[in-house]
Amino acid sequence: MAAYRSPSAVETSTESTSPASAPDAKSLADAVERLSAEFQPELPAWLVLSTLRRCRRELDIISGPALPELVERLGRQRLSDIVIARRGTAPRRTRGSRQSLARTRATAA
Repeated sequence: MAAYRSPSAVETSTESTSPASAPDAKSLADAVERLSAEFQPELPAWLVLSTLRRCRRELDIISGPALPELVERLGRQRLSDIVIARRGTAPRRTRGSRQSLARTRATAA
């Protein structure tokens, strides 16, 4: 397993390898720090950084420069998907799912 890298090490690597401007690198480093803290028990900081960089590239292609809020939101969703896949648990069903509809019908009968 890869060693944990502190957010300060992540911030340094973000600034040195990213072609983005300084404010973009700072906002990405801030998002990496927040999401690393949120997912730290299960996901290493390098995976958070890698995921956010990929999200920023994908969003840049679609609409020009990506908004930092969208990069963080997409990154959070992708990281949540990784955690769910690693745990081997399915995501919770929505209210309108077939299972909840069947439970509602069974309760009403």
